Amino acid sequence: MSRLRAASPGDVPEDVAQHLATCERCQERVLFGPVRRQRPRREMPPMPSSTRALVLLALMAAVIVVFFVTLQTLIRRL
Repeated sequence: MSRLRAASPGDVPEDVAQHLATCERCQERVLFGPVRRQRPRREMPPMPSSTRALVLLALMAAVIVVFFVTLQTLIRRL
């Protein structure tokens, strides 16, 4: 690692360049430093409860029924 840092860009020793080309761990160390911080994992949102899902389904069905009743009323007035 010290030989890589001491070298100027494009003037890395051949053996170091070959190793770096094949070693993923060393590539990460060169790019991100000796200790790479892990990003915190995003938590998945909780699944809705079955009661919530049924209430939402009933609400959507009620809205559809109201829509068709209103549409029928408008058609009769024409």
